[in-house]
Amino acid sequence: MAYRQLGAWDPAYLSARTTRSGAPESEEEDFADLVAHAPDVPTSHTPEAPSGAPIRRSGPYVLYSYGLYMEEGGKDSNTGKSILTPLTNFGAQITGQTIWDDGSSDLRTTFEITATVRNQSMEYSVLAQDYRSMNWVEKAFGAEAILAGGTSRRDFAREGFQRCSGEIIRRYIYEHTGWRLVDGLPCYLHGGGAITAQGARDDIRVELSGSLARYQLPAPPTGAARVTAVLASLALHDLLPDGGMLPIQGAVYLAPLRELLAAEAPDFTLWVYGRSGLFKSELAALAQAHWGDFSRMTLPASFVATGNALERLTFATKDALLVCDDYFPARNRREADAMDQAAARLLRGVGNGSGRSRMRHDTTMRPDLPPVGSPSPQGNGCPRGTRPMHASSCSP
Repeated sequence: MAYRQLGAWDPAYLSARTTRSGAPESEEEDFADLVAHAPDVPTSHTPEAPSGAPIRRSGPYVLYSYGLYMEEGGKDSNTGKSILTPLTNFGAQITGQTIWDDGSSDLRTTFEITATVRNQSMEYSVLAQDYRSMNWVEKAFGAEAILAGGTSRRDFAREGFQRCSGEIIRRYIYEHTGWRLVDGLPCYLHGGGAITAQGARDDIRVELSGSLARYQLPAPPTGAARVTAVLASLALHDLLPDGGMLPIQGAVYLAPLRELLAAEAPDFTLWVYGRSGLFKSELAALAQAHWGDFSRMTLPASFVATGNALERLTFATKDALLVCDDYFPARNRREADAMDQAAARLLRGVGNGSGRSRMRHDTTMRPDLPPVGSPSPQGNGCPRGTRPMHASSCSP
């Protein structure tokens, strides 16, 4: 009998049987002994009730630091309390919602999420359109963060975290430089905030990444300090003879005026070229330094970058100068062709005032990224197939 075999593993049961005398036990007596010595077995599948005070309750959801639970209507027969079904083994709340504005019509929205996984606090930012699937959990919090099985449970977890989130901080962040209307006022954006006719504003958030992070302007000087700053900029004229600095200075002063010339935006590019040793990169860095702490080693763009990267940079540096450094006659044919293609694409974009059209996966069109700043390439020569309209000497 199956219960005889099971009972044989219990030492207490064996002891009880071997100490008896007389005739062999009946099956009824045998079964009674087995039941008497059987271990306690839960009689239901009720989940273990959570302990401690919850962080927040909302609708059927109860959030603890160690997990999210859901009330499904049943009552525990022993305690009389609602049965809570676990949905996750970690607690999480949406603490922030950020809109990212790169200057195009394609705004991005992210949710900032704070979670506790195995008593460890973690933070993660997820795109709003990716939040619903909950497929980001493992990437964000690792293998120890567990969602209950089943697509419906995942959707309950998604809703539960949203419902049990507290106050959500809303942010609006710009990802480009240049003029924008903010609260009805024209503001010139840079990496440190914005400048208006009334002075600096640090309540406007601008985040520039990578090589553009140096585009940061100080608060506008006043009085004698303003005069000193203007004279220092004009003094760059003396660095080259025969008015050689005038085109470079003109590009610097033209860049922030592009917004005023929108109907007739400049459709030309200042290309500084000459042999090595003429301090071209130093001169370019002095021009670029009007927008931040730049040197010849930290110029924001290079022709080593791809055409797509340069297109993004010329779009993000709205109403600002963008020095594209290091155009050189490459010995490798493939490298030379790639550099010429990137340069030709940059020049055509500025001349036509347009970017490269692209489609999304659903065949709708992405916003174009036309050059809206003043790119200023420089190097040891000009791209093949181009001809400068005007040449000035560049000598130390």
